[in-house]
Amino acid sequence: MKTSGLAIFVLVYGCFSVVVGLCWINSFLAISMLVCVPMLIVGVVAIVDIRSNKGQKKGVSLAVLGILLNGVTVGFCIVQVREAAARSESQNNLRMLSDGMHNFDSALLRLPLVGSLSTTQEMGGEELEPIPPVGLSWRVKLLPTLEASPLPTRFRSNESWNSPHNLKHLKPIPRMYLYPDDSRDGSETPYRVFYGEGAAFAPKQTLKISQIEDADGTANTILIVEANETVLWTKPAPLPFTKTGPLPPLGREHGPFFAAMADGSIRSIPKNVNPKVLRGAITWKGGEPSIPDKEW
Repeated sequence: MKTSGLAIFVLVYGCFSVVVGLCWINSFLAISMLVCVPMLIVGVVAIVDIRSNKGQKKGVSLAVLGILLNGVTVGFCIVQVREAAARSESQNNLRMLSDGMHNFDSALLRLPLVGSLSTTQEMGGEELEPIPPVGLSWRVKLLPTLEASPLPTRFRSNESWNSPHNLKHLKPIPRMYLYPDDSRDGSETPYRVFYGEGAAFAPKQTLKISQIEDADGTANTILIVEANETVLWTKPAPLPFTKTGPLPPLGREHGPFFAAMADGSIRSIPKNVNPKVLRGAITWKGGEPSIPDKEW
């Protein structure tokens, strides 16, 4: 009794696809999807062929194992495709928020306050920012610049973010604040700003983008970052920043994190970035030299 050649082929390719896929999953992704799916069909054909030969061939277990290995590789590919799509959409979200920051700056000649209390319902009214911020978050203040104009009128900007009235309007959350792979029924966002002395957002500070350009430069200064911990989108909850304290975890569990720079560009920053370089990017007038791409 001879072993089915098809069964051996499916098994060998399954082993190869798993090993190569684990080592070079990003570059191997398209090939895996094109080849491993047909291999699943070939594996089934091998099993049918073995059984139709009534004991003249063997290798059902080999074919089954090959099918499982190719299936594992296809599963890896599907996960990678979803993560890549989520990263791309997250970049687009940050690009929209960055545009909103620039539009706000153009209209009011300053960046929004992190969590201010207004004396009027109108954007641009006299504002006071308590420490820590307790008013509606900067995300709510950006809504008129993000073509989401019906939403701001639902909120009371002279009340705290968690007042009974404002809490009633947590949903619906604007799509650009949701991380792409989160539930669309959620109310939390990963998009946050650093808050502290030296950062673009700080207590008792009103900052213009033009001031950043005249200092460290807009291409070298972070405005919005993709944080690891999500918060309610109307809550200020900035990321605390001090020049010597620990930095918060950023981005998702795997891969780099994204940051919207003050010039409107979106940077992909590796998790193992030099903390000194990252601190320099958080501050807007630290006097650091321009950050070359290789430093990221």
